[in-house]
Parts: sequence; C-alpha cells; structure tokens
Amino acid sequence: MGGSAANASHAVNDFRKLVGMEAYAPTDNVSELTARTNDGGLGECFLQTWLRTSRLAAADMILVFSVGGGNLKRT
Repeated sequence: MGGSAANASHAVNDFRKLVGMEAYAPTDNVSELTARTNDGGLGECFLQTWLRTSRLAAADMILVFSVGGGNLKRT
C-alpha cells in the first residue's frame, strides 16, 4: 500500500475540504484493516469491508489509486 495509501488519504481530505464530497479511504483505519487482513487476506478485506457493506448508489463512484509505479520487465 505505502505511497498509494498516503495519496488516497490526502485526496480524501481534498475532496471533503475543497469540493464538499463525502469520501473515505479504507487504508485510514489501520487497526481495522490489519485485523480484517489477518482474518481473511487483503483482497477479501477490501471486498467485505468496503464494497459489500457500503451504501453505494448508482450516482456514486469508486476511485482506485495506484501510484507505486513498478516495472513489468523486472522480475
């Protein structure tokens, strides 16, 4: 998660402050994230905690931040 988590958290604050948008970053609650990851794995944690239990409506959006870069050629 690392840098992506920090950027998502910062973006959430900008959305709330500058636009008045209700926004959340699942990585902001580290205690819950760690506990749920230990119980079910990282992928299941995000699926259960945020997608299945959310109150998403048709007019809502989900933004996914991935800023870690990486190199597909490197092994």
